[in-house]
Amino acid sequence: MASIVNRNGNFYVVFSYTDERGKKKQKWESCQSEADANRRKKEIKFKNGIDQLTLPKCRTITELLEEYVAIYGKNKWSLSVYTSSKSLIKNYITPFIGEMKISEVSARVLERYYGSERVTMVLAATIQTKSWDGRFSPQNKDWAFTI
Repeated sequence: MASIVNRNGNFYVVFSYTDERGKKKQKWESCQSEADANRRKKEIKFKNGIDQLTLPKCRTITELLEEYVAIYGKNKWSLSVYTSSKSLIKNYITPFIGEMKISEVSARVLERYYGSERVTMVLAATIQTKSWDGRFSPQNKDWAFTI
């Protein structure tokens, strides 16, 4: 069974599934709009009905990016954005960290790849655009707005 949760204007589809080890888990998938969330909920209900709900099993950065582009990019990006994004991924991400396992990615790895100044700017921008998010401490929010 799937349900839709609205948190601070963001929509999430919440559902349970059984992983490859037979362990029951809960998954929260974020959606761009309530309409997208309703579509995903219907898809989950349909696939559960025919017992074919398959979750992505991305293990490397390349697999994750390919899936992201296939799901999000093809439906949301213009042709030029799609083409340039695929080229950027192919030329600048895949050769350096593409074969890295997702579980091995850390802030330290990204800092080595992008440099500490770039990581700091991206982190600050993320906190600034999500200042409503309760996961960030007041000290981190204050720091982000000084950058």
